[in-house]
Amino acid sequence: MKNETTPEPNGELVDRSVSCSRCPPSDNRCIMPAIRILCVDDDPGVLITLPAVLRHHGYEVATAASVPEALNVIASQQFDVLISDLNMGHIADGFTVVHAMRRVNPQCVNLILTGFPAFETALRALRQQVDDYLTKPSDIPLLIETITRKLQERRVSPPHPIQRLSVILRDNVGIILARTLVNMKANPELAALPLSDEERLDTLDSMIRELADYLDSDSPNEDSEALLRSAHLRGQVRLKQQYSLRLMLRKQRIITEVINNLVYEHLLDLNLSYMLLDLNKLNDAVLLQLEESIESYLQAERKKD
Repeated sequence: MKNETTPEPNGELVDRSVSCSRCPPSDNRCIMPAIRILCVDDDPGVLITLPAVLRHHGYEVATAASVPEALNVIASQQFDVLISDLNMGHIADGFTVVHAMRRVNPQCVNLILTGFPAFETALRALRQQVDDYLTKPSDIPLLIETITRKLQERRVSPPHPIQRLSVILRDNVGIILARTLVNMKANPELAALPLSDEERLDTLDSMIRELADYLDSDSPNEDSEALLRSAHLRGQVRLKQQYSLRLMLRKQRIITEVINNLVYEHLLDLNLSYMLLDLNKLNDAVLLQLEESIESYLQAERKKD
């Protein structure tokens, strides 16, 4: 195979190929194009050590220290592999980088690094977004083996159809639940509540589906009654689960942030003709439910006293 060269701004051609890892370093007869990897992590130490190790194994590596920086790099360069930290500026915002790469470069292998092995269960629900994940600190032989295997298995992701926000919510209920649970457990006060994972999420599944139905409804007044009924019951349950009002608001803020991040990730999938209308309806419905849940909570608290 011929050596691959790329022109530099000064016109000089620079060799961008490496010897095949299966051949001795002295054997120049077997040449293959360099695999390009993008490493994204907000830990300066990781961005020094991991790229150095990957370059030692013959990979060409670029780095980004934040999500915005990574999005700029993805928009301007092509990569074969993405290795992104899971949590950078915000919890689980590594998936924003993965989604951008999938949209711009559907052949790229996407790997997630996480420092929280306990996250593995939730991450399995998100498996459709990534090719694989590895826990920190990196097991280098496993990382190299995973890169090699996934490059051999890689396939082009099919294009996503244009969709209404309601469809995206229904299709991603599992992802919303998993991300919400991870964020709740990352908050010390919410994590301290004596609740099982099922109790932490309790009616969130039905809440997301009710919001999706509300977005599709031609009779919002009638459907708002269903939203209020479930929100009323939710307020009573929160009191029994020993939530304070402050923790109720914090949980709702987490749910809202998870949904907003999901919307951001799927902007290119959204039907723009309905997007603003759907977003406004969604925000109105969430606030309507929150107000009803708080009022129900206070009523139940007064009866208790």
